[in-house]
Amino acid sequence: MTRCCWCGQTVHVPLTVSGVFSFSRLTPEARCQSCARKLVWIDPEIACPGCSRSQKTAEWCMDCLKWKKQYPHKDFSHIALYVYEGLFREWLQAYKFKGDYRLASFFRSDLRQAIRSLKPIDIIIPIPVSEASLRKRGFNQVEGLLEAASIPFLPVLEHIGRGKKQSEKKRAERLNSPQPFQIKEAFKEKIKNKRVLIVDDVYTTGRTIFHAREVLEKEKTAQIQTLTLAR
Repeated sequence: MTRCCWCGQTVHVPLTVSGVFSFSRLTPEARCQSCARKLVWIDPEIACPGCSRSQKTAEWCMDCLKWKKQYPHKDFSHIALYVYEGLFREWLQAYKFKGDYRLASFFRSDLRQAIRSLKPIDIIIPIPVSEASLRKRGFNQVEGLLEAASIPFLPVLEHIGRGKKQSEKKRAERLNSPQPFQIKEAFKEKIKNKRVLIVDDVYTTGRTIFHAREVLEKEKTAQIQTLTLAR
């Protein structure tokens, strides 16, 4: 018997005809249906085509229009799965800020499904955390999500920034943050001409994602896609 990693309710494994006759072991979800219903999916049909912001029409949001002016030659189309509110916000507070690593599996099925739906990928790259955050929390929350979902990745980027964390900054401070990332020397040749996917937990202003794209593009990656759990 498996229990929801968030609320503790029993998680039932749905039986399907294909599942029964495949004779493969059924993997239960890490969360129950009750918790799943409390999450707000982003509808891609009416979301911003640039950042997946949930809205009433599929038009470019003001944030993305500003990014397009700053990066006129970049073709970006970020994918986010959930709206950053309600249960998702509570989950992130417990997992990321309080350090409950057991909650890493909460979105494992979503991550697997989302990555399968993207264009072909050679390397998955998680956004790194600072040394201070790593010491305090004990783990990189994005790497934890990928590990819980059994998704292979390479820690290509390292965090060299100083000062306050992005979560502690006001909007203007986030947007004006200096480049906090660099590529580890051991991975520079491995990412050349590769199709990469950058993964983070939440897209807020987009500054973190664009910083990561900048350093990867300098190493002549063939293609860059970006994905977060929430926007």
